[in-house]
Amino acid sequence: MSDKAIDNPRPESIDFFMALTQKAYDKHIGDLGPEGILVVESGVLTAEDVGERQVFAAPFTEIAKRECGRTSLVNIVALGFFACVNEVINPKSIRQAILARIPKMSEAMYMKAYEAGLSAAEKQLKR
Repeated sequence: MSDKAIDNPRPESIDFFMALTQKAYDKHIGDLGPEGILVVESGVLTAEDVGERQVFAAPFTEIAKRECGRTSLVNIVALGFFACVNEVINPKSIRQAILARIPKMSEAMYMKAYEAGLSAAEKQLKR
């Protein structure tokens, strides 16, 4: 996100990186700035030297399966986690965006997944 026009879709440095797979982590970790926030699926192996970065790990796939009965909602769980740990976008705005884009009659299931992600992040932030 930027307040200015974006002339190149490839970022020079990012402030927030979420990797749900090892392949994504390995490919893009170099793009994360030295003081960025890193969020990974629990099974993703991260480098030992993360510098000043905040690092969060959560079992997003397991949470989606346990709370919603569907691993296909893993991205919504992860989005809920993001909504809680980021300081840029209001969690209510993300909720509204989800509700505007999901299939009708599935609102309850999606919101359950979103709330599960929020809850997982809140637990980590209250260490």
